[in-house]
Amino acid sequence: MANEKSKYGGLLALRDDAPKPDSEKPADKVQATPVTTDKLATKSKPERARGGELSLPTRQRTGKRSSADYRQKSVLLRVASIDAAESRLKRKHPGTDFSDLMQALLEKWLDEPS
Repeated sequence: MANEKSKYGGLLALRDDAPKPDSEKPADKVQATPVTTDKLATKSKPERARGGELSLPTRQRTGKRSSADYRQKSVLLRVASIDAAESRLKRKHPGTDFSDLMQALLEKWLDEPS
């Protein structure tokens, strides 16, 4: 087995034959620009802020994923059940997502006497 070639040997040879960048040239060096996110920024395009830093637009975190009141939970459900539920949900309650349906069903179940 020691005499056999690696199946990636050709790639290694290409990597070894590739020209090496000349690290002595200052023009080849790229300097990273620090990026800041200003919570009050409302512009849609990034602009240069003072000091040459890039100011990116931000928006308030409003989703369930960023709320401390919610936690993600993975469940296994039958595909046919999911498809039927999503279809009925779109038909009868447009704009309501599947997690809202699951939350309502869970709360209803918890409200029942144990």
